[in-house]
Amino acid sequence: MNDHLHVGSHAHGQIQVQQLFEDNSNKRTVLTTQPNGLTTVGKTGLPVVPERQLDSIHRRQGSSTSLKSMEGMGKLKATPMTPEQAMKQYMQKLTAFEHHEIFSYPEIYFLGLNAKKRQGMTGGPNNGGYDDDQGSYVQVPHDHVAYRYEVLKVIG
Repeated sequence: MNDHLHVGSHAHGQIQVQQLFEDNSNKRTVLTTQPNGLTTVGKTGLPVVPERQLDSIHRRQGSSTSLKSMEGMGKLKATPMTPEQAMKQYMQKLTAFEHHEIFSYPEIYFLGLNAKKRQGMTGGPNNGGYDDDQGSYVQVPHDHVAYRYEVLKVIG
């Protein structure tokens, strides 16, 4: 599995996106890189944390907590949210466009709550405001791509 997906344009370089989960039919496999450089394979994707710790983590960091920020906290367990759960918990942090868009995705892995989000509009020019005049994606660090990937940085 590739750990990163590269999306880019000729005019503006590339965008680095880290893939946190791999979906193979009904079985989920997650590859994570440990601080020692070894890759581990887990059956699922989100960290397993005792429930009392999980509540405080969500209060401090929101659902944008990634595997990287929770290293060393235990085994991995994929527990994606449904769009309904995500809206109930994080509606105030999502844009009006995302309030509608999120229901197009059956599983929500990442919301990009710490991103400085663009206010897109349905049917608006330039892909609802998410592309520039040349049709290239306007990169927003720490935002989501398809509620599954985090945009990390431009790498080219």
